[in-house]
Amino acid sequence: FGPTPIPPRRRALLTLLITGASLLIALFVPGINIVFQLMGGTASAFVCFILPAAFAWHYDLPEVRSRAGKLACASLFLVGCAVSVLSTTVTLAEMASTRPPPPAPPSRVHHHLFDDRHDSHHHYDSYYG
Repeated sequence: FGPTPIPPRRRALLTLLITGASLLIALFVPGINIVFQLMGGTASAFVCFILPAAFAWHYDLPEVRSRAGKLACASLFLVGCAVSVLSTTVTLAEMASTRPPPPAPPSRVHHHLFDDRHDSHHHYDSYYG
């Protein structure tokens, strides 16, 4: 919350960390639905609970100046943190408990044109005469 810009070295480090984390997630997470579940649970708790409490504290709203308002704001913040942690935990537990589907059975289609046991010229000669 300030007008001071981020120094170039720090911006480059943050960019590298975010890009590297994105690459690692793309390489090791088996499906995009898992990423959506993790991000959705965390982001929704952040937007619905944590940000309103943080803004109310930061801007010193009249509703937060009383003891009851401070307690409500702190409760909103803590509930948001709990929802975020719980949704992440549920998603990770679901990932750990689900097993990958069994491998598909081998194909029964016989590609005789590419089979080494047959003479490839035989197929060519019988087709083109």
